[in-house]
Amino acid sequence: MARILELESGGRGAYDVTPLLEKEAGGVESGILVASTLSPHTRLVTIEYEPRLLRDFERFLDSLPGPDLLRESIFPVSVAVPVRGGGLELGSFQQVVLLDLNEAPGRRRIMVEVVALDG
Repeated sequence: MARILELESGGRGAYDVTPLLEKEAGGVESGILVASTLSPHTRLVTIEYEPRLLRDFERFLDSLPGPDLLRESIFPVSVAVPVRGGGLELGSFQQVVLLDLNEAPGRRRIMVEVVALDG
């Protein structure tokens, strides 16, 4: 069954949502977690959540020509992450990050579903 998670956003920026998703995966030995953003002008990506890399990423976004709607089209609204032993199977330094391209702060919504696999 899908659940809707909400988080407060300060507006444009990158927000680590890995801890929220880890809670949803808890207790599942083997499966897949699918997360989709439901809020306008937001996207989900996996990236190393490290200050220097995030600054570089922000500069990259700012360097793209065109309106924000064009920038949004580059990134997915959903991510699928394997679950093993009750945790997300991400790379060593990877996190799931909400990209918020909104200027205004507010509540952002993510729909999450964990599908447990047999065996």
